[in-house]
Amino acid sequence: MDRWLTRMTIALAVLLAAVLVLTTAIGFFCYALYAALLGTLSTPAAAALTGVAALIVAGLIIVVGQVASQRTERRTPKKIDNAADMGQWANELGTLLGKKLGTPAGASTPMTVAIALVAGLAVGAFPSLRHTLRDILDPSP
Repeated sequence: MDRWLTRMTIALAVLLAAVLVLTTAIGFFCYALYAALLGTLSTPAAAALTGVAALIVAGLIIVVGQVASQRTERRTPKKIDNAADMGQWANELGTLLGKKLGTPAGASTPMTVAIALVAGLAVGAFPSLRHTLRDILDPSP
C-alpha cells in the first residue's frame, strides 16, 4: 500500500508539472498566432481571432474528453432492498477501508502527511470537488 501511495503522489506531481508546461506552451502558441496575424490584421482583430481560435480548441478538447469518457456498456447499480442491508453493507465497507488504509497510514507518517496535503490542495483548488464532497458527507438538502 505504501508503494501505491508513493506512486500516486509521484503521478500527481508529474501531472501537475505537465499541466503547467502545457499551459505555458498554449500561451506561447496563442502569442505566436497573434504575432502572425498582426502582419495582416489590425491589433484588435488579431486579438479577437486568436481568442476565437483558443475557444475553438477548448471546445474540441471538451468534446474529445466527453466522447472518451462515455462507456459503451452501462452498468446497473446493485440495489439494496432495505435499510438494514444498507447499514450492514456500509459497516462492512468502513471496516474494510479502515483495515486497508489505517495500517499503512500509521506505518508511514511522512507519506500520509504528503497525501493529506495534496488532497487538501485539490479540495481547495477545485470548488466542484469541494461541493461534491460536501454533498456526499451531508446528503440533507
